[in-house]
Amino acid sequence: MYDKNNVFAKILRDEIPSKRIYEDDNYLCFKSTDPKDDIHVLLITKKPYINLADFISKTDAKEFKAFFDKALEISNMLNLVQPVKYFFHGEEVPHLHLHIMGKAEK
Repeated sequence: MYDKNNVFAKILRDEIPSKRIYEDDNYLCFKSTDPKDDIHVLLITKKPYINLADFISKTDAKEFKAFFDKALEISNMLNLVQPVKYFFHGEEVPHLHLHIMGKAEK
């Protein structure tokens, strides 16, 4: 069951501040508070998906592709050079999130 009080749900409700770099009706992207690379942001959905398995089981191909298209769009917006690292990190926060990390083009 989705926990409406997880840290990302609170960020979506502006109960916890974040350094937002992108937002639309479906997604929010913000800077990591514990960066592991020159650029490290997190992309989250605004829908209450717990994790990747939950997302896969509850979405259709169009929405699934849109999430990854948005990750690529954000990577380009940040001028990240290849290789860009995309990864899902465990179950620490029970809300679907993708880490996007890399170095900016100079």
